[in-house]
Amino acid sequence: MNTFKVGYASTLVNPPLGHPVHGYYKERFGQGFIDDLEASALALTCNEKTVLIISVDNGGFEKKTIGIFTSAITAATGVKEDCIFITATHSHTAPTTCWPEFFETDRAETERYVAFLAERLATISRAAMDDRVPAQMGYGVGRAPDRIAYIRRYRMKDGTT
Repeated sequence: MNTFKVGYASTLVNPPLGHPVHGYYKERFGQGFIDDLEASALALTCNEKTVLIISVDNGGFEKKTIGIFTSAITAATGVKEDCIFITATHSHTAPTTCWPEFFETDRAETERYVAFLAERLATISRAAMDDRVPAQMGYGVGRAPDRIAYIRRYRMKDGTT
């Protein structure tokens, strides 16, 4: 018989004020917060196999950065790197984590934030593992006949957006 367990944890991942902000192809620096940036981890265990699904309020990550995160998470949890799935929400108002972005940034500042984020992701991954309790999984099917999503780009007569 399968034993299925689920655990969850989250944390804030706000950068320091003045940190470079992702997106828009121009220099921007964090000047304050309207909403906090968060990261969350879901630990799923079936029998002896565990996977971690992690979501981070960020624009995206390079392969190098993901490697830093998964190494820290594996060290904290023992979960194999190929069983750790990390996604970004694609926020254009989140901290830069790339080297370099589209403009010159303070590399040391970016490295400090990536190290901070790696520590936070390792911490919530461990907390999600510790939070696991017996669970059941199921699914449902529904319909949304009047579209709930749409393309926000305006298509011009000449085909451009």
